[in-house]
Amino acid sequence: MREELSNLIQLQQIDDELMELEMELGDLPQQVEKLHTTLDEGKHAVEEYERESKENVIKRNQLELEIDSLNEQLTKYKEQLFLVQTNREYDAINTEIDTVQDGINERENQVLELYSREEELTELLEELHRTQITASEEFKEKDEDLKNKLEETEGEKLHLQHQREKLVVRLKKPVYNHYERIRKARDGKGVAYVYTSACGGCFSTIPPQRLVEIENMSDFIFCETCGRILVMNPDNIIS
Repeated sequence: MREELSNLIQLQQIDDELMELEMELGDLPQQVEKLHTTLDEGKHAVEEYERESKENVIKRNQLELEIDSLNEQLTKYKEQLFLVQTNREYDAINTEIDTVQDGINERENQVLELYSREEELTELLEELHRTQITASEEFKEKDEDLKNKLEETEGEKLHLQHQREKLVVRLKKPVYNHYERIRKARDGKGVAYVYTSACGGCFSTIPPQRLVEIENMSDFIFCETCGRILVMNPDNIIS
């Protein structure tokens, strides 16, 4: 039992060191991931705006062709007005002229809307390109910084992970599972030292009899409040 508790203490120490290595990276991994997402979203937005712009050009060209065709019709109808011989024919041609003119006006308004949208898209694309350039430069810088930091700690991290694996296989599975469950739920601490008769993790007071049992290292003693495995602080052994 003493050996297993000793292994747990060593495991916690290794996990503390691994956590320190992660903390040295700070939020750099999250920053890199966020910038990568920004670049990816920006790329899709550029593609979408460019697609819309191309479609609008096609629509505009089609509308302008239709306007030209309608203008030709309008000219012909106006010429026919000079050839009519009855009021009925005159009214009928005027009705056709009004219909064609309405069609021209409608299409011209659509063309103006497309030109307006094209200006908006141009501004949006210019802004997106500027944003993409800035984000790309920042991403390259931070990604390089992250890679350098990971390379600096890679050897130490691999060594610690190897040591950790050797300790884990020497622990009973239920013990290790409890340790892992508590460690993940309690800020990386599955084992807690006793400080001045209290759990070093949650600072709950430990009864005197429990303190003796912890010092004897004859069994696993768990904090009744936080569930951490309690061990005696080497600098605070009860005599």
